[in-house]
Amino acid sequence: MLEMFEKDDTDMQSSGPDFVPTAQYESLRREFEELQEKYYRAQASTEASSIAEDPG
Repeated sequence: MLEMFEKDDTDMQSSGPDFVPTAQYESLRREFEELQEKYYRAQASTEASSIAEDPG
């Protein structure tokens, strides 16, 4: 069993690095930035509404 694991490990190391086409990377990066911006806006809105509700 261990011999098979070691063999599999060396097979993985010999394979090339992962590759994502530039166009796909840029598309995913833009989508991530848009989602991040929506998250920050929602978080700020939630914080603002909780401050407005708290009379202090």
